[in-house]
Amino acid sequence: MNGTKVRKKKTTFWKACPLLISLVVFGIGFLILNSFREEEPEKKVKKPVPYYMQNGASSAESTPAQQETEQPPEQTEPMPSEPSEPTPKEFCQVGEHYFDDALFIGNSRTKWFGYYQPLGEATYYGVDMMTIYDVLDNTDTVNGYTGVYSVLAAKHYGKVYLCFGINECGFSNESFMESYQELIDTVRYYQPDALIFVQSIMYTTRERAEKEPVFNTSVISNKNEAISELDNGTDIFYLDVNEFVDDGTGYMKAEYSGDGAHLYPQYYELYRDYILAHGIVDKDHPAIAPKN
Repeated sequence: MNGTKVRKKKTTFWKACPLLISLVVFGIGFLILNSFREEEPEKKVKKPVPYYMQNGASSAESTPAQQETEQPPEQTEPMPSEPSEPTPKEFCQVGEHYFDDALFIGNSRTKWFGYYQPLGEATYYGVDMMTIYDVLDNTDTVNGYTGVYSVLAAKHYGKVYLCFGINECGFSNESFMESYQELIDTVRYYQPDALIFVQSIMYTTRERAEKEPVFNTSVISNKNEAISELDNGTDIFYLDVNEFVDDGTGYMKAEYSGDGAHLYPQYYELYRDYILAHGIVDKDHPAIAPKN
């Protein structure tokens, strides 16, 4: 065609692959930025050191219970071949100041008990819907304490009251008691010489149980039996709070509650009277709590 050759345009690799170039540049930039990036730490509940290890003190220097364990006094008489079991301690009436060194941990029933009928200078950590499964992971701020570890480590307590179970009625006793034991072990670590009171699960009214069968008396009684087995008569005690709410058939008296699970404000006084009538007094836990 007129003897003229058509000159083909040379297409280079770089001009043909602008997308590839962009991807390579982006990838290199991403890798560089990533190399300077610190991994976000996993969020965990802060576990402070116990009060007796704070300010450089060791547990052996600060807690009578551990001193006796780690440095036993010299024996002036031979040890008996079969040591006798300690005599179980008995409940007695106490006054409000017995609770000046007490800590109450639990669900909404503890929360409202502390609100309507506070005892002495007791500390309360009660949270709506809190369960035995999430108590140690809880991070709610209550009365100035954020999380259970925070309140347990804050100071010395002579008594610790636990109230759990109503929100766990749908779970197996095995998992429930495993978690309960974990909580007790945690309390014992932070408060080695405290008396621990485990409260029964308070009944619901019959009407509430009929609407929600998980709250029927057989379920609650079965769990209460498991909780009661924690009682060793020495430093862990079971409190059957149903003694003051039972209608005689294994349910809460209908007139005591509006929602069938929580007491009306005026009936928390009965709760208070029951707790006051079930103190444990000995040489290490006097009727009037010592000031911290």
